[in-house]
Amino acid sequence: MLNSKVLFYISLVFIMGCTEASHKFEAIPHKIHAAKVTSVESSVSLSILGKVTRAEPGLSHGKVPAHFTIEVILPKGIEAKVNVGDKLDVTLPILHHQNVKGTVSESKTGAISVALTGLVQALDGESIHVSVPIKSQGLFQVPFRAIYSPRGITTEVFVIEQDKVRLVEVKVIHKLDKGQVLIAAALENSSEVVVAGLDNLVNGDSVRPITEKEL
Repeated sequence: MLNSKVLFYISLVFIMGCTEASHKFEAIPHKIHAAKVTSVESSVSLSILGKVTRAEPGLSHGKVPAHFTIEVILPKGIEAKVNVGDKLDVTLPILHHQNVKGTVSESKTGAISVALTGLVQALDGESIHVSVPIKSQGLFQVPFRAIYSPRGITTEVFVIEQDKVRLVEVKVIHKLDKGQVLIAAALENSSEVVVAGLDNLVNGDSVRPITEKEL
């Protein structure tokens, strides 16, 4: 029979071998596909749905020109880049989504009011899209697929730094066209984020960017 000292050395060699194999396995980088983050330009506008909250008396079945006020509640994290008196594009829900100009009548934290004048449409209570210029500091555009939301508790992105990933918490502000979303985050322009291959990826993992077809 083997004595206890021999058994100890055999066990030690086995454990060291398993540890080395484990490290080799962990060193295998995850194959991912990445996309660049784009900082939002200073001139960007968002189409935000507002609500007609007030109509001047005298409207009669759309035959008499009337004045309306649209209340636009801004998404959290967004500040409007407007002044009272500025003209904004407003898309009416009637007449094939006709565009008209509205005038900013009030601007406050989290909301703006837009006045429409001389219209013959009955817009009482209607929801109407208003194109609102926004302050862009700290805002970025990323593909929606980059958003990682485990159990719906937080929203994050995997940022690639020196062939490793770092989880960065982000706040989704608004849905954009072409599968993009507007986010607020502590990122830098042209940072790369993972958009495919997020399965089983954790903070600090090594990654190897490849084309999406190679995944």
